[in-house]
Amino acid sequence: MTDFGFNFLGNVLNIKWKRHGYFRRFALNYELDKIFEALMKKCDELVPTNDFGLAWIDEEGDPICINSEADILLAIQGMNAQLLRIHSIQKDKTPRPPVEGNRSSQIATSK
Repeated sequence: MTDFGFNFLGNVLNIKWKRHGYFRRFALNYELDKIFEALMKKCDELVPTNDFGLAWIDEEGDPICINSEADILLAIQGMNAQLLRIHSIQKDKTPRPPVEGNRSSQIATSK
């Protein structure tokens, strides 16, 4: 049990991701304290364009940006039915640093 009051069972998180009106479902394997990194890496594997941000919808119906480990922990705390629902949003002007091991970081380091 974490400080946020939820259990991480088996280090697998079920994700439902809405992007451009289509949905993807996947199980996210992660290490504790590296959930955000694992999520970004998985999304980059599925859609390597790196032209989107991620958000979750809170209890008031507002989209909340996911930009850090703390953000993803709040999203997990607010999820229901053991499924984290996330949405692609227009990427802000600030570039996201590449996640080590994904295609974006390999391209950046090979130049």
